[in-house]
Amino acid sequence: MTIHWYDHLLFALIGIIIPFMSFRSRIVLDDMEAEPDLPPKKHLYLNNFFILGIGMLLCLTAWNAGKNDWELLGFTNMETNNQVWLMIIILLVIYLADGLYTFFKKDKPDSDFSQMLEIVPLTWKEYFYFIPLAIMAGVSEEIIFRGYLFQYISTYLPNHVFSPYFAIVLISLGFSLSHLYQGWIAAVKIFFISILFGIIYFYSKSLVAVIIIHIVIDLMSGMSGIFFIKKIKKEESQILLDDPD
Repeated sequence: MTIHWYDHLLFALIGIIIPFMSFRSRIVLDDMEAEPDLPPKKHLYLNNFFILGIGMLLCLTAWNAGKNDWELLGFTNMETNNQVWLMIIILLVIYLADGLYTFFKKDKPDSDFSQMLEIVPLTWKEYFYFIPLAIMAGVSEEIIFRGYLFQYISTYLPNHVFSPYFAIVLISLGFSLSHLYQGWIAAVKIFFISILFGIIYFYSKSLVAVIIIHIVIDLMSGMSGIFFIKKIKKEESQILLDDPD
């Protein structure tokens, strides 16, 4: 990758400033006694859609201006090998296991998950507006983090067998911090999932697999709020039937 001055600005914006702002916003939310007033979710989804799109276009523009190879970024057919399939299976198993545990556990939802209900769709109408955001997030975040930032950081690392893994961990840290608005527990989960995404990208030498998996995971996560609310309403109705007084 050929590095220019604007690549440094993009790295500072995406890799440092945005995670720091997310970190600060999480501290503010934790200190607030009342829930913050949020805009209607369709506006929230639309705003994030354009923000992600702008970030992706900035990275693609910088990549093109540097006359870099698009295949190096990951715009090529994926290479399938044992490492790729193993990481995909591990990623899906972890995600499904965590989703099932969160849905079926008997305890009350933790504060992080309760705050997530302010973000994820709770009705199918809200989910309709969420779908474009899920697709944009899957495409843009993988291009930005797994593609552009990985190549940027790798340019400055020594030619060592462990260098790609160091870049993956570093990017995953920034990626998880940029999602800190979802809560600390969610950020930790995202950190480990991001590492698996990075390994899949590295071994497949393509953005194809990580983009598809990312979109699928976001679409499934968007449904979690709908089914969770239905579960709560069903449990409350059962309690009223068992104890009408």
